[in-house]
Amino acid sequence: MFTSLQEEYEIAYPVYVGNDENILQNFVTDTTIVIKEADQKWVTKGRDVNCLSSNPEDCMVWCLVEIKAEEIYVEGYLKNTKATDEFILEYYYFDELNKKGAYIEWREVVCADKVTSRLLKEVRTALGIKLTSFSHIMDKKTKAKLIEYQRENGLPIGHLDLETLAHLGIEL
Repeated sequence: MFTSLQEEYEIAYPVYVGNDENILQNFVTDTTIVIKEADQKWVTKGRDVNCLSSNPEDCMVWCLVEIKAEEIYVEGYLKNTKATDEFILEYYYFDELNKKGAYIEWREVVCADKVTSRLLKEVRTALGIKLTSFSHIMDKKTKAKLIEYQRENGLPIGHLDLETLAHLGIEL
């Protein structure tokens, strides 16, 4: 028999239940309590169809997704419990803490609007590709040669990134 043990967390907050005007004016407010901070996470959206790498991991397309904060609205929140004993503790229960700490490795890549004919000419020349025509589009031959160069030099594979450009001696 299997059982699922799910942790449950709680947050307690003081709510004023009296009617003393001094306490109401100086120590009571309506507020929002953040249970989980807003966050972002990377999710895969499939494979880049133009990627020529034989390793599928090199060709994954990742998108940054926004995660909204989880909040509760509290009316009559007592800011200082030493000011009065006319309050109750209310509880909010939830089952998941905001999990952080995933390992992410960032790579600066050249955005599509920065890939110019001049840049590709420099890349092709540095890779030893004979120049016959100039284009701002990364053709299959250039992409294959780029991946080969990246593998041989222990660089991130599959994209025209700043580390590869620096290794080729090209400034953006």
